Amino acid sequence: MAEVNTLLAGDDPVRLARLSAQVRETAVDLGATLPDATQSLYNILSAGVPEGNAIEVLQQSTRAAIAGVTDTNTAARGGLAVINAYDRGVDELSDVFDVLFSTVRRGVTTLPELTQNLGQVLPIAAAADVPFEELAGAVARLTQVGVRTPQATTALRGAIVGLQTPTEAARKAMDELGIEWDGLLGTLEQISALDLAAEELREIIPEVEGRLAVLALADNMDGLRDSIEGMSSSAGATDAAYAKMADTPEQRMRRFSAVLADIRVDLGDMVLQGVLPAAEALGSLAQTVAGLPAEFRVMLGLIAGITLAQAAWAIGLRQAYNALRLAAAGTLTLNNATRLLLRGVPLAVLAGTGHHPRRRCSWNTATRCSGWPSSRSASAKTCGPASRRTASTPIR
Repeated sequence: MAEVNTLLAGDDPVRLARLSAQVRETAVDLGATLPDATQSLYNILSAGVPEGNAIEVLQQSTRAAIAGVTDTNTAARGGLAVINAYDRGVDELSDVFDVLFSTVRRGVTTLPELTQNLGQVLPIAAAADVPFEELAGAVARLTQVGVRTPQATTALRGAIVGLQTPTEAARKAMDELGIEWDGLLGTLEQISALDLAAEELREIIPEVEGRLAVLALADNMDGLRDSIEGMSSSAGATDAAYAKMADTPEQRMRRFSAVLADIRVDLGDMVLQGVLPAAEALGSLAQTVAGLPAEFRVMLGLIAGITLAQAAWAIGLRQAYNALRLAAAGTLTLNNATRLLLRGVPLAVLAGTGHHPRRRCSWNTATRCSGWPSSRSASAKTCGPASRRTASTPIR
């Protein structure tokens, strides 16, 4: 979150803490990894998304990532690239993701491939007023006929540039044939209706890759129109894909792993905010205790150990009880109840197993304590004060 803070105006710890909590909640609720969610938030803010919309964009991108079997950062980059290229508002991001998923469903491509390659054609298409739905339909159609996604986006860029801003020779050939730029779909319909020979098409589109797109699309205009219409009626495609993926065993395990990761963050915060300052204070106390006789050090250690174990036991049982009670009452969601329960149970278990097998003391006839580490000197093996010695041991 320190990197995220560099993108925020001013230096407000409360605001940063709120954003951090929202990122963690998103990761737990949707089953994303915390590093991926944090890096995605950084890139979302870097892409110009207002801070007030950043978490909503993060959540939509995480759902799209789960539906598209990719990471949140990849999904966010793909969606925001379209938003920025076409100068749309972030409130249209869900519509963009729906079109992207319709492209995946109708074409032979993936969300990561689209994210990686659409940047080659998005600025050109937007500048030529080619609607994104039309562009996506053309990509889907090209991949259907065997053109790979990188080549499809490159070919479409060449086709749009060649038809909208042709060379002088190409413009003359287009004028002779009565072809003029009328958007991607409209221009392709004119070319398809003329049934041009290969040489005539080469005069119009001299660039090889652009000519590939024109040939493949104009050869089957019905297929292209059907693909574009599918993009226009793609509402709900992302939610439908997410609903299928969210209920899989793999995604359930990811949500559970996200809960455990969130608990580790809590424990880390506890160390930074409480345990480390306490350890510094205890360090000073330990120096004082070190100067006491061995018998007193043993007694103080036993008292401190018992006290800490009892406190951990009580806290752990209370956390576990509250988790079960609130979950039963429906106050907490299953994920949050699990988080609270898993915070309590380890404390209780730790308190219940707080002995050390190497510290068990058994008295022998010489009133010595066995079980101590061999590195301790013989004089340190006496287990208690003189009052616990046997009658046969002289009192000095």
